[in-house]
Amino acid sequence: MDGVTALLTDELLHMTSLQVGSATSLLQFALLPIAKVLVLCGFGLAMATPYINILTAPSRRVLSKVKVARMMILT
Repeated sequence: MDGVTALLTDELLHMTSLQVGSATSLLQFALLPIAKVLVLCGFGLAMATPYINILTAPSRRVLSKVKVARMMILT
């Protein structure tokens, strides 16, 4: 039990010593998940275009059906 208490005390001291509300860390924390989603959407969009031709027309139709079926399940 003493080890857990010491660990929690060390973590609490470390957290209070950090600059709370740093603008750059706050923006990084807030924008990183959004950036990840946008990058993944961009990759999906690029793969779906006929210029790159990774996903063929039949596979795009199947993915569209899966997307519609998933949306119907969620609603």
